[in-house]
Amino acid sequence: MEETHGGELLAGLIALAIATALYFLPSIVGRNKRDWGAIFVTNLFLGWTVIGWIFALIWALKHDAPDASGSPSVRVNVHSNKDAD
Repeated sequence: MEETHGGELLAGLIALAIATALYFLPSIVGRNKRDWGAIFVTNLFLGWTVIGWIFALIWALKHDAPDASGSPSVRVNVHSNKDAD
């Protein structure tokens, strides 16, 4: 009979999950940023270079600056409702 290595398989799957979480740490940290998509793409394609991973992590940790108008990134549209009498 062949011996099953369920414990080794489980340990391997746990190690893979931890490695994946560490690889995508910059994307996880920056998930609420305005430019999260760009952070994710940088992390996905350049994270393996270590320099790309560090760049993405710094970008994710960097404070979001206000947009060019100086207002916060959340915009509120105000429409006046005038009744046509």
